Amino acid sequence: MARHRWELALHALVVGVALVFVTHRGYQFSWQFEHGQRWDRYAPGLQPGSWLGRRVDLSDIQWREFRAGLPALAALFLAAAAASRLLHQWGATATMRSRAHLLLSLAFLGYLHGSCASFVLAFALTSYAVAQMAAGQPYGAAVIWACNIALLLAARLGDGFRFASLSSALAPLDSHSSMAPVVAHSLTQQGQLTLTM
Repeated sequence: MARHRWELALHALVVGVALVFVTHRGYQFSWQFEHGQRWDRYAPGLQPGSWLGRRVDLSDIQWREFRAGLPALAALFLAAAAASRLLHQWGATATMRSRAHLLLSLAFLGYLHGSCASFVLAFALTSYAVAQMAAGQPYGAAVIWACNIALLLAARLGDGFRFASLSSALAPLDSHSSMAPVVAHSLTQQGQLTLTM
């Protein structure tokens, strides 16, 4: 038992040192940007930001889309927390609250991924089934990791998944892939990774 405590302490130390280092480097870069040093070769997309006068890098399309959707995401999280609190105050049972959370999660998944939510759910269910079959086996964790890496690799090599590849009758669903068409090709991969980890 003592070995596990030392191992945990070592992991916490490594994470703590890395966090301090990354935070310090971020502060250094931010300070340099604010004091007029030229960083065109590092961050050509720096634009005036809306938070405390800081500039932001808009060259990465995924971060740009994430930042643009952050207010809506925050409002959604607050609404979900409020709904959960109301259910609790109204005396809803744990089963009723679980079902409500499941429905809210599915609605959010549908909004975020559009018709591609079916791919995300299929990958999550595949991962769950593999985890159930591999549970207790000597190499169970390796099998689960191999399955998820194979799914992510298939998504990456195929540049996402398209309904047209399954059937031409399903091709119109490809135009309803997500709330953010610019990053639709990677949402399936990210969602699958999030649901299976």
